[in-house]
Amino acid sequence: MFRLRPHCVVVTLLLGGLATGPAQAQSLFEAAQQARQAQQARQNATQTQNPPASTTQETEAPIASRADQITREQAARALTAKPYQPTGFEKAVDLAEDLVLNPPRVYPWFGSIYPGGLFALGAGLRQPYGDTGLFDVHGGWSFRNYTGVNASLRLPALAKNKVKFDVHGNVINAPSVLFTGVGMDTPDDRSNFKYSPMTGGAGVTISPAKYVNFGAAADYLKANTGTAKRDPIEDRFDLIDAPGLGEDPTYLVTKAFAEFDWRTSPGYTDRGGLYRVDWSDYSQSNDTLRSYSFRRLDADIRQFIPLMRANWVIALRGLVSTTYTSGNDVVPFYLMPDLGGGGDLRGYSSFRFRDRHKLLLSGEYRWKAGQFVDMALFVDAGKVTADRSDLNFKDLEPAYGVGVRFHAPSATMLRIDVAKTREGIGLVFTAGNIF
Repeated sequence: MFRLRPHCVVVTLLLGGLATGPAQAQSLFEAAQQARQAQQARQNATQTQNPPASTTQETEAPIASRADQITREQAARALTAKPYQPTGFEKAVDLAEDLVLNPPRVYPWFGSIYPGGLFALGAGLRQPYGDTGLFDVHGGWSFRNYTGVNASLRLPALAKNKVKFDVHGNVINAPSVLFTGVGMDTPDDRSNFKYSPMTGGAGVTISPAKYVNFGAAADYLKANTGTAKRDPIEDRFDLIDAPGLGEDPTYLVTKAFAEFDWRTSPGYTDRGGLYRVDWSDYSQSNDTLRSYSFRRLDADIRQFIPLMRANWVIALRGLVSTTYTSGNDVVPFYLMPDLGGGGDLRGYSSFRFRDRHKLLLSGEYRWKAGQFVDMALFVDAGKVTADRSDLNFKDLEPAYGVGVRFHAPSATMLRIDVAKTREGIGLVFTAGNIF
């Protein structure tokens, strides 16, 4: 763009003034001054918008120096920082979870051998093979002198881990199992019998989709009963009151199940649910005075509702068990559905109630008391009946209390519950979660 320079404008205007007279020359001179002032104002505005480079550098220098200082301080702290060291309790929890979920080849075992036997300790041996195959055998002794040995052989999974086969067997010796009679109206008079079953068989589990499992198994079961040393059952009951007393039927047991399981882990979860149905057929294969063949159906529903980012959890459970017989067949008392113990109607002794059918409802309000500790308020209610038509919500036997659980991220190591019932206060001290 063409611009007029100020001195050229002045000269031109002066020359014009000489040619036109003094008055006009004065006017032209004043116009030239105004033009020069306008040009000076434009230059000042340009300098204000674009300050000299030296001024910008002087302003930015302290900022850059402060950033360098922060970087140097962070580097110095990184050189002296130490990695996080878990506490002794955290180390113990991690070790316990590893022993439960990924035990070494020879490992200590703890848990339950048979309901009513109290806490059990023992040892086990495991040997992985192939990609997913595993042989495991463990045995233990409980504080009530129960003993047991369990062995399993899990074959390598097929079809991208969707089909799994296993072979299993166990032997149990429970020298003093409780029996108070059949039904809900039995007195709390204790009688005991010896129970030493032997089981062996094979099974398959198919997982066609996420959360969905189907399975089947065939087992040989030898039900061995005997006389207890203390308060023997024979002193109070006979074959009519205790079906199967003194007889040891042998069974071919075929089983099938279907489930939808979207819990985070079976051993410990704060969300999800389990919906499962089990069907079993107990076909007697030996001759006894009476026939003891029967079928059994179990439906189990569990739901976990997290609240406040799972700091609180509402845990709900409903369980129904029913048996079927044909002709003159009866269900032996030691294989009847039962209630009582640390696994269902807490506060009552294991096997406190037995009969042909049972109903159980449980609810817990759980909250986190620590990183690896949960507390719970719970209510259980249930009953056993001789007739399937009596499986309703009337006359349920209640139990309620408070409990504490020590757990790892995916397994419950120890559970302690204190429950109140119409027969007093009961204490549950066991490994594993209730549901």
